[in-house]
Amino acid sequence: MRNTVLLVLVMVLFSFCTQKESGEFTLQGSGFEQYEGMEVVFQFLNVEDVKSPFTKQGGKIEKGGFIFADTINEPQEAIFIIKNETGRFQFLGKFLVEPGKLQMEYQPDYNDVKVTGDVYNKVFNEWFWSTEFMAMNDEIRSLYKEGMTQEELQAVQRQAQELGMKINEKVVEKMQQIIDHNSDPYMRAIALNRGGFLRQDREYALKVLAEIEKEHGANITTTLLRNTDEKWQNQKVAEAVLKVGEQIKSFSANGIDGKTYHLGEMLKANKYTLVEFWASWCGPCRNEIPHMKKAFENYKDKGFGIFSFSIDTKKEKWEKATREDEIPWINTSDLKASKSPVVKQFGINGIPKNYLVDEAGKIIAIDLRGSKLEEKLAELLQ
Repeated sequence: MRNTVLLVLVMVLFSFCTQKESGEFTLQGSGFEQYEGMEVVFQFLNVEDVKSPFTKQGGKIEKGGFIFADTINEPQEAIFIIKNETGRFQFLGKFLVEPGKLQMEYQPDYNDVKVTGDVYNKVFNEWFWSTEFMAMNDEIRSLYKEGMTQEELQAVQRQAQELGMKINEKVVEKMQQIIDHNSDPYMRAIALNRGGFLRQDREYALKVLAEIEKEHGANITTTLLRNTDEKWQNQKVAEAVLKVGEQIKSFSANGIDGKTYHLGEMLKANKYTLVEFWASWCGPCRNEIPHMKKAFENYKDKGFGIFSFSIDTKKEKWEKATREDEIPWINTSDLKASKSPVVKQFGINGIPKNYLVDEAGKIIAIDLRGSKLEEKLAELLQ
């Protein structure tokens, strides 16, 4: 009997070690009852091209949960999405995926997911799910009450912003501790990313990146950070030109219908045109489409048009999203993603991104989201 127990233990340990070494992981989700029957989708960094993440279907949520198994090359931050039957995003969040057995539990109070697993999740959970961190977030949530006046809401938003800055300072502090007291290249790179050091302290971030690459070579997260830094530097150059009141530069691109469309021609045909950058895999982009459709329907006969440009790489995914969201306006792409000359021309480093432009090509507003677009059009076209 004792020998049998030992044999079983050895087999379990061997299976676990093999799973870790091969990059295999199993993710078991729970607590998703409110999303019953909806589709689960994952986006992982592409080892061959971090600029173009790839998507994997995770099945449907049954009895409040799901099980997903796959293989990764190295620990990384991935994106978890829940879509309803029409393809509309109902939830989008990030999680840390690593080899081994992982548990994902939906936290409705925070509209977030908590993942537990092996060493990487344990290290980061020590802060991001600590009593101190959660108390700071609870303090922000407690500020908002029903029935607040506009003045009260503005005051609360200022308080929330101040508390948010304190949280950010703590995040930077904790992530720097991980970076400075850890030799694991993946751990250090992920902490560098989570701490937002490229924006907080670019000199420090580049120093750490150089250390990791010199000692261990590049990994998928360091490559992502290098790419992000390049885009931000390009964006700074573009932003020096693309400001409210400046002239926008025209471009041409093929539409989803196969025709070639010229932005300059559309500007002349409308009083105001929204130049919109999006992608099929971008949840926030697709969540903006209902607002854009409402504005388009209400103002298309008053001189408003939309010229969208997708930074997809796969035509079938672009077409599928267009069908699902029933996009009625000019919808173009060159399917080159971040390598597109149009993306570089506008310095796009994140989407959604838009510019409201008048018929002369002058930028009137930037990044009109939600109801802001229709409010601006009401001001200009009523």
